[in-house]
Amino acid sequence: MSHMQERTGEYNYVNTEITSKMPFSIDMAGLDKCTQRYFLKRNNSPISVIGFTVSGCGIIKQNGKEVKTEKGSLFIVNIGENHEYRSLKNWQFYWVNICGNFFKELLVNYKLQNDVLFENFELGGEFMELIKKSNDKGTDFGLWQTDMQAFLFKAVLSLYRAKTSQAKETMGNRIKNEIEKHIAEGLSEKEICRHLGISLRQAQRIFKEEFSLTIHKFITETKMRRARALLMNTKSSIKQIALETGFENEKYFSTFFKREEGVSPALYRKRVLEAK
Repeated sequence: MSHMQERTGEYNYVNTEITSKMPFSIDMAGLDKCTQRYFLKRNNSPISVIGFTVSGCGIIKQNGKEVKTEKGSLFIVNIGENHEYRSLKNWQFYWVNICGNFFKELLVNYKLQNDVLFENFELGGEFMELIKKSNDKGTDFGLWQTDMQAFLFKAVLSLYRAKTSQAKETMGNRIKNEIEKHIAEGLSEKEICRHLGISLRQAQRIFKEEFSLTIHKFITETKMRRARALLMNTKSSIKQIALETGFENEKYFSTFFKREEGVSPALYRKRVLEAK
């Protein structure tokens, strides 16, 4: 059974003659609503494809790299590569077929050529509206081609910015965030590193280089910072505060707090209240 029989939706052939002198063009655009049996395979694809999932989910594979696309995700597969599409559950997605090598070269220049999936694509609504417009009888397709090409340039720039922004998150900051996220669980340094998939020795070296501080010292400071805030701003019991700062019991917490602050938690709270 043809893959065409396993999908419904709307699509439109777009006149590319008027854009033949442009670096790339769109020859088809549409919306696919796929059954669970939908499957499509292209070897050495003659086109690049961009799709935006609006509901359900599907599997996209390019040269053996497999990703799962769900609502809000954009996927890109490139000309000259091997593609596979497979529906998992009520998969619906808007798409455009892009002719020519220029778009792939654009992705290469922005170091996006190996990325198939982009989650939480912020320009999805604009993409859908442009594709819906291609199905309107009164649309000027010369203008539509120009608008879609301008959009694709904007989309690539948006994806590049998002990727470089994520790359700026250093491993040191990831360690910090992991500590703060799990402080109430009382995780050890080794357990935190296991969460991040990094060795303890490597984590200690990176953290020290970035912050001139040991991981152990940062955990201590984080516990104390949270404990002081809870003592000053809540009516939680000392026992409850001990649990919220990652200590097994009130006695251990009180000993730790007094060693760091010079007074017991109860006396610290009393002095703060009196000062107010």
